[in-house]
Amino acid sequence: MKRIIISIKRQSIVVKILDPVINDPTNINYRGINLLSDEVQTLYFNRENGVFQSDVIETDVVLTKDQIGIEPDTTPYNFASLTINREKDYLLHHSKPINCGVNEFTNRIQGEHEIGDDKYTQVFKIIFDATIQNTQKAEKIIEYLFPKELDILEAKLELLHKCLAFTDAPTLDPLLTAKHEKHYSDFLAAVMHMQTDGTISEHINALKVLRKALLGS
Repeated sequence: MKRIIISIKRQSIVVKILDPVINDPTNINYRGINLLSDEVQTLYFNRENGVFQSDVIETDVVLTKDQIGIEPDTTPYNFASLTINREKDYLLHHSKPINCGVNEFTNRIQGEHEIGDDKYTQVFKIIFDATIQNTQKAEKIIEYLFPKELDILEAKLELLHKCLAFTDAPTLDPLLTAKHEKHYSDFLAAVMHMQTDGTISEHINALKVLRKALLGS
């Protein structure tokens, strides 16, 4: 199975990512993420109860502290006490990784431990989203972080179709957030308080601007 490994610095994640995402003071243990420490440096997502645990289990979502690395002379490489499968393992790390094993991942992507970061924020939104089954979280995270070009194109076309006529503003697909959130916000601002049924020229003009931003000339 495909597996997503998320490299984090716990303090930064809690303050800048988890607290804004969760916004729930009753969820004080962050689904077990609070267990991450100098002694416990790797956590495994239990797909039965949706909680991270320190006991090693077969899983497809793993959290590891930044300081964990690989043994440089081992084959296969060991990363955070995990044996890396270069085809099936995916890594999310931030811009200043301490991990010496980052480059050993074929499938890797960089995010930021900052408020509003589109990668870490969306990943933890998926983890804490009760509407997504625990067995599907890794798949959803990987699809978001490593989208196929066809998936992105379909999301753009679907958005344009929904924006042609609507009463309530369509939701922007997470695949488009990083590059097109401002374009979409500008479109909504342009058509605010306007009849958006495809009959008003100002609406159509705003839609043309959005289409150009999404698809090019």
